[in-house]
Amino acid sequence: MLVNALHYCKTPEHFALDCFFIFCPKLTFNRAAHHAQTKIKQLKRVHEFLCRLRRTRAQNLVTINRVLQHFEFTILGGAFFGSHGKIISAARGAGKIRFSVLYPAPTSAYLADMSNDLFSLKGLVAVVIGGTGELCGAIAEGFASAGAQVVLVGRDPAKAEARMEKIKADGGNGYFIPCDVARKNDLDALLAEVLKQSGRCDILVNGAGVNSATPFLEITEEEYDRIMNINTKATFLACQVFGRYFVENKIAASIINLGSMSGLLPLSRVFTYSMSKGAIHNLSKNLAREWAPLGIRVNTLVPGFFPAEQNKKVLVPERIAKIMSHTPMNRFGSAGELVGAALLLASNTAGSFITGHELVVDGGYSAMTI
Repeated sequence: MLVNALHYCKTPEHFALDCFFIFCPKLTFNRAAHHAQTKIKQLKRVHEFLCRLRRTRAQNLVTINRVLQHFEFTILGGAFFGSHGKIISAARGAGKIRFSVLYPAPTSAYLADMSNDLFSLKGLVAVVIGGTGELCGAIAEGFASAGAQVVLVGRDPAKAEARMEKIKADGGNGYFIPCDVARKNDLDALLAEVLKQSGRCDILVNGAGVNSATPFLEITEEEYDRIMNINTKATFLACQVFGRYFVENKIAASIINLGSMSGLLPLSRVFTYSMSKGAIHNLSKNLAREWAPLGIRVNTLVPGFFPAEQNKKVLVPERIAKIMSHTPMNRFGSAGELVGAALLLASNTAGSFITGHELVVDGGYSAMTI
């Protein structure tokens, strides 16, 4: 069938040519009818340019994302990935340029390529605070598999080395930087070292955390300060340090803060932990609102019950039985089951319009009432 793919008028496609001519004036369209394959090459160059622009500039990010949607689902399906689509005519008149494109139904190879592109982090640098732990370590592995260079941040070199061996064995790339993330000076030094080694940062994951099952009346000031410093203050400071870098350099970054089911629902026995995570949920929404116009997305990834180092002391048999009775899937989550959700939030393609969101991965726990 014939599809009018590109119109130079007051539609989202209008901005494709605007952005193209403003930022890349050396590449121009032949406005007369031209050989189909030449048109395909020219359109492909526009698409590649817009993709690069989205990765490097926050300015006009919303417009660029709208443009790319039209390119990827209207033109790319036939003209590029399908290899059978042809631009069969091009004409100018009445203040617009119209291309008519003939293309077949998407092939399985095209759908696979589109899926890979949606979640690709190729060429990006991801700093994963808490990456030496179980959950964030799995997220770091997922980011590396998607093409990102991963920076593991923590305080245990042995754990970092073991995780990095897995990443590199799977063909990934990254390195470890030790850091006390509850100290602003250390975070400043962390960012400086990342920029020295990698030259950039595009993704920040705040996942450092500790827990305690101390009864409320027995919680000491020392325990309260320790949990709040690691769970809340560290995230607050990291968002300040890296957020300033993102804002000042106009980077369309993604910040993913690790929340908790206790930040959404009152859970017993984890009073200070619940306070600390409730603050993370609130902070994430505030920053999402503040930085959305700059193209910086801030979201909260909310794990349900995943066995990890920080909650081992809390998961006694009686509590496990209660959790299972409230979880429709009747099991704990595994660390790898957070990776897909984290990739969605990290990707500036798949997750481009997602900010201020609490993405719950809990086996149905939060959907259960009676």
